[in-house]
Amino acid sequence: MQVCRGHRTQGRQLGGRLGSGPALEIVRPAYFVLPHREPAWKIITERLDVLTETFTALAQEPGLSTLCDLAATLRSMAGDVRKHLDERASAAPGRV
Repeated sequence: MQVCRGHRTQGRQLGGRLGSGPALEIVRPAYFVLPHREPAWKIITERLDVLTETFTALAQEPGLSTLCDLAATLRSMAGDVRKHLDERASAAPGRV
């Protein structure tokens, strides 16, 4: 665990309250986040799908046809993430 020191928190950083002195920020190692990696990628894929649908619909509006290219890029990104998740799932059957 790493502790960062030296800056003062005040005003808006604390929702309008003033800090009483130097702040201590605890920086946790990345392994605290890793168990939630798979669900996070699934959520990102879902969001990419929603954006793709939205961009595709908006591209039908006059003057917004260039959004078709962005929708295609987003669709490709979502496909890449799904492929990666499928590969991880087949490589390690015990993981989700």
